[in-house]
Amino acid sequence: MVFSKKNLKLSVQRNRVKRLVRETFRTRPDLPALDIVVLSRQGLATLSNAELNPVLTGLWQRLKKKSDQLQRTTNQPDTAS
Repeated sequence: MVFSKKNLKLSVQRNRVKRLVRETFRTRPDLPALDIVVLSRQGLATLSNAELNPVLTGLWQRLKKKSDQLQRTTNQPDTAS
């Protein structure tokens, strides 16, 4: 996880976001075994925990969907030959 001082000025803000990211990730056992890099963006400090939680949940859902799509395309047999 990369949360720079440029985007989250106070260490309290950085630690709060890190805890939320870890917690939402931990509660999603359906996620694939991947290495994931989480970067912060401007305006993240202004979001409350209640606002940030659905955003993170949506990101995990998108990651799961993309992983499922990638697995389906790599597991399909080659019918061109």
